[in-house]
Amino acid sequence: MKFRHLSIVSILFITMTKGIFAQNSAIVNAIFYQRDSNFVKAKEEIDNACVHEKTLNSPKGWYIKGEIYENIALSTKPEITALDTNAIVTAYEAYNKSITFDKPNGGYAKQAKDRLANVWVVFINKGIGSYKNKKYDDAIKYYSLAVNIKPEDTTAYIYASYATEAKQDITACNTIYEQLLKLNYKSVLLYFGLIRYAKEVEKDYDKALILTSKAKAIYPHEITFITEEFNIYLAQGKKDLAKQKLEEAIQKDPDNSLLYFNLGVITEQLGPKEKAPEYYQKAIDLNPKNTDALFNLGAYFYHQAAEIYIQTNKMSFKEYAANGKALEQKANDLFKIALPNFEKVYAINADAQTKKILFDIYNRLQMKEKLNELLK
Repeated sequence: MKFRHLSIVSILFITMTKGIFAQNSAIVNAIFYQRDSNFVKAKEEIDNACVHEKTLNSPKGWYIKGEIYENIALSTKPEITALDTNAIVTAYEAYNKSITFDKPNGGYAKQAKDRLANVWVVFINKGIGSYKNKKYDDAIKYYSLAVNIKPEDTTAYIYASYATEAKQDITACNTIYEQLLKLNYKSVLLYFGLIRYAKEVEKDYDKALILTSKAKAIYPHEITFITEEFNIYLAQGKKDLAKQKLEEAIQKDPDNSLLYFNLGVITEQLGPKEKAPEYYQKAIDLNPKNTDALFNLGAYFYHQAAEIYIQTNKMSFKEYAANGKALEQKANDLFKIALPNFEKVYAINADAQTKKILFDIYNRLQMKEKLNELLK
């Protein structure tokens, strides 16, 4: 009787084949367990298959893992989702591994790409949920993963910009805005954010003006960008140009109380100074609760009155006898003009500075009843 002798190579081949078959069986078992909704066993089998050296690079294994973990993530049963609270991220990683290990146009690669489109939706929804719960870092993480899936889609970038704004991370937000700009996305908020960053962080006023010019070309009726030009020129110390931009802005938005207030401020600085009260009053007419305009209008006349009293205090006895009383009466008339504005400010916001001014005016005008009321 003749015996066949197996070579060492043949024995090794048989052993390796058995090992591969065993791990392929693990993948098949995972599929069957998944079909039976036994995700505990499905997860166990596929986790083992994806770390075993024989099937570590299997596009099929990684694709099946993606499916199982995606199902875990989307399950409505708490006991299933508890198997891995980060299951959707694991699914995302598994699908990417399947694409990596498969041929460029391989079947599993194609299926994995299709599944990633569904994962993208989950990431967006999880980002929105995290944002609503003020978990901004989590929201940004999910949006970043969504960007990796669809880098040419602007949706995740836009949502991420909201989260970074809420987090007050203007550097991260600016990076997102720049990427959106490369994708040809345009919005008022985007340009406003880019201008703000150039102006406030980079201190690059020329860049800020270029961005403002581009924004105005796209949004010619948007008042925001004209006022930004005003702020930039003001920051540069170019007050004449700043005033021009304010006047341009008022032409486009004649009912804007804030614009008239700013025009009053800059007119006091550049002149003609006597026009400033007119602009402050216009600001108040448009918004009676504009305390800045009320205060500045009062201050315009208050400072004139105070200067007159300083002048009379420097007079000699003879000069005061000749003109002092008349000048004091003029000062008191100015105090009377200023007074109602400060009283309105104090009624809206009882701040210490306004109270001090009212005390001085009441004292100068000998308004004892008002003075006592203020001191209560």
